[in-house]
Amino acid sequence: RPKGKICRGRSPENVVDEIRQLKDRWGCDELWFVDENFIRPGKPGKKGKEETRRILGLMEEGNLRLKRLDFFCRADSLVDDPDIMQAAARVGAGEVLLGVEAGVQRILDIYNKDTTVSQNQKAIEIVRNSGAVLRMEFIFFNPWITFEEVKETLTFVENADAYDPYILTSVLTIRRDTTLGESIEKGDLPVLPVPPESLKDFDTEVFIPYVLSDPRARMVHDIVMVGIGYLNPILEAIREVGKFIRVSLQVRDGSSLGNVQELMTEAWKLTSVLALDIFKE
Repeated sequence: RPKGKICRGRSPENVVDEIRQLKDRWGCDELWFVDENFIRPGKPGKKGKEETRRILGLMEEGNLRLKRLDFFCRADSLVDDPDIMQAAARVGAGEVLLGVEAGVQRILDIYNKDTTVSQNQKAIEIVRNSGAVLRMEFIFFNPWITFEEVKETLTFVENADAYDPYILTSVLTIRRDTTLGESIEKGDLPVLPVPPESLKDFDTEVFIPYVLSDPRARMVHDIVMVGIGYLNPILEAIREVGKFIRVSLQVRDGSSLGNVQELMTEAWKLTSVLALDIFKE
């Protein structure tokens, strides 16, 4: 495992100074915090949580509102401190990539997420109420999911109204050097082996190959991968056109950019609904 300090932190003041430089010197008003959990764990008062709150507070005090501030966060971090999402919204919270991962408690426990389905549902509501755009980080298929759990997961995704084709085709990748991988190696979490002829281009030294254990769930997976796979070129085209237009309109008025973003969002939603219909069929 890697050695050294787990985290090299920066002060809130240092982070906000950089944001101001990016905006004032280069006109950057769309930022993405790539921390795995920007909101930070724990209830109000915890050091990490207060540092994030300080960043947002300094931005608000300095009138440093952005057009778009995207970030990752865990569901329980939001549920423990829902007010922090409103603080993020006041400085331009854009897309929130929420680490939901599963809609079935048994699967969450296998992933060792230390969260509940109820927490996931509450976190989704918190993001929506803030006005930010919700994107769920999700892993739909895994070696142990049953057909009934596929249906339960589909219901969860549909109720969340935050699905996209990437969620519906997401598959768990298992590294050997992770806790989950070690549990499989020990036999605590058995998986069905993959036929040797299917492993020609698979890195078995790093990753653990598997097939879904439930035959009906495996059949759904195979059908969905083919059916929704046809939509991938459309999705990529929407993404690329959206990026090009957004960059092209940076020098124009904000209303034009906003209209284009709304148009691209609607196109994405339409494609996502089509993908969901394919999955349900």
